[in-house]
Amino acid sequence: MKKMILIFILGIFMVSCSGASTKSNDLDLVGTNWKLEKYSSEDKLVGVVEGSVANMIFTDERISGSTGVNNYFSSYTLGEEKSLKFGHAGSTMMAGQPEAMKQEHAFLTSIEKIDSYTIVGDRLTLLSKDIVIMTFLGEEIKEEKKNGGVSFGVGVGIGL
Repeated sequence: MKKMILIFILGIFMVSCSGASTKSNDLDLVGTNWKLEKYSSEDKLVGVVEGSVANMIFTDERISGSTGVNNYFSSYTLGEEKSLKFGHAGSTMMAGQPEAMKQEHAFLTSIEKIDSYTIVGDRLTLLSKDIVIMTFLGEEIKEEKKNGGVSFGVGVGIGL
């Protein structure tokens, strides 16, 4: 009887210890402010234009953010095995520096080509036919209660 109890306790201990290390540290697609690091321009990955902040925030079936010049929005659909499709994007129509406008054009035309994504830790990679199109660094959005409503602790900076 003592052996049975010991085996039972040992079994529970082993199961509880083995489950502790399987939790993922990957950020969630929704609820994260994804800041653009690199994007595809003329078939090569390039860094974000100096002084601009481009980002992407996923909510239920919609994305929004900044291209570095204008704010944009679109729909998206998730499928099996990390598939991702964006709808046609709309945006505000401000003018910016030529380099920033080139970045915006590449950003908005590229998202319509995306067909999948990966998240590893705090990195989001958007792909088209297994080719990297954009990379982002994620920052979890923290909800803050203000005046009875919810505001998100993330700002979108636009550099010109």
